[in-house]
Amino acid sequence: MKQDKKIIFTIKDLSKSFGSKDVLKDVSFDIYEGEILCVIGRSGIGKSVLIKHLNGLLEPNKGKVIYNGKNISDLKHSDIYSLRKKVAMLFQSGALFDSMNVEENLALPLLEHTSMKKADITREISEKLSLVGMEGIEKLHTSELSGGMKKRVALARAIMQSPEVLLYDEPTTGLDPVISDIINDLILDMNSKYNLTSIVITHDMRSVRKIADRVIMLHEGRIIFDGNIPEIEAADDLVIQQFIS
Repeated sequence: MKQDKKIIFTIKDLSKSFGSKDVLKDVSFDIYEGEILCVIGRSGIGKSVLIKHLNGLLEPNKGKVIYNGKNISDLKHSDIYSLRKKVAMLFQSGALFDSMNVEENLALPLLEHTSMKKADITREISEKLSLVGMEGIEKLHTSELSGGMKKRVALARAIMQSPEVLLYDEPTTGLDPVISDIINDLILDMNSKYNLTSIVITHDMRSVRKIADRVIMLHEGRIIFDGNIPEIEAADDLVIQQFIS
């Protein structure tokens, strides 16, 4: 399906357990440059566990996660930080710092990891907020933001260092359909404007149908589907059909 595209990630025989609970069992697939890949499945099935291996937040018990030819498990501690600049993550909660205003939240990665001047940082913040439709809110604190606003500010922070890959953990959870649609449009927009590769963890099939180039479904620790929207709609597996309908 994607043979003409560059492979960004190769996940090979990935297994992960917590205590006696096997969450992922010999999971293997590739992720291709420029695609929006949606990973679906029931709550607690291991979707978030899976993507946390892609930026080194978790290490596999068995198997490999290879990013641009390098096994993430072999990277030094300092290289993991470099990896996370290229493979950014939008957490389900947004993970904004409550003690900081919007400007301070967005400035943090640039202050920590670059030598940019204050004026350049201010300009960069303004530009990224404009991209997500949040102009002029730099001085608001996170407690003053709605759920949808927090997601958009968190997305602006995620793209501050121009990543190659964006990981989205349930980006529309808890949002009404109108705001969810805005987030979906932003995901499509980010991929187009920045030539990103996006991996989206979600159980929202309305979002999947709108944004996905490709869908992977997890069930009982394994991949039971890997294909496009028409293919998953036509799948005759009962577990798949119960989930998507």
